[in-house]
Amino acid sequence: MIKNKIKILILIVLSLSILTIANSTAPVWNVKSGQDNLACQGKIAINGSKADLTGFLLGAFGPGNYPDDCRGVTNLDKSGKYFFWVQSGMSGNKISLKLYDPKLDKVYDLERSFEFEANSNQINFDLNLIR
Repeated sequence: MIKNKIKILILIVLSLSILTIANSTAPVWNVKSGQDNLACQGKIAINGSKADLTGFLLGAFGPGNYPDDCRGVTNLDKSGKYFFWVQSGMSGNKISLKLYDPKLDKVYDLERSFEFEANSNQINFDLNLIR
């Protein structure tokens, strides 16, 4: 009798977990257009190791408030490599980066930030998310 109740409880917990994952919704990061662009590329690791980053989003924000001041966003693939354009209105604006994890339905602040350079050819950096 107790074993059956435990089995039912486990099934309920598993069902709720699956529903929670299925109902997670990626944030809506609408990119504000700017007159100048900056190309960014690199790769992302989690805790210093390669990870399957399919479905993850990388967003660039600033200098205004999150999430209203999105300056660029890209979808990541399994490799964690990325390329995207960051837009802004002037050089010197501080740009911060955020990473959305669809598996945990969580947005992380990345430690890396940079100053926007109008119409710069490219900025290269690798990112590491510490969980």
